[in-house]
Amino acid sequence: MKNEIRILLADDHEVVRSGLARMLERNDDMHIVGEALVVSRLIKCTQNLIPIFSSWI
Repeated sequence: MKNEIRILLADDHEVVRSGLARMLERNDDMHIVGEALVVSRLIKCTQNLIPIFSSWI
């Protein structure tokens, strides 16, 4: 994938994260690189995974 969009999802509800992940990954150029339950974990993951897009829902 030459133009892959790396996404980090964060939400405290598993059903929201998994549903959104499934919907986003239908697009071939989108890849979920990580998920987080709380903002502190989102920040740590952002530093380690270097996503192009991070979302706290």
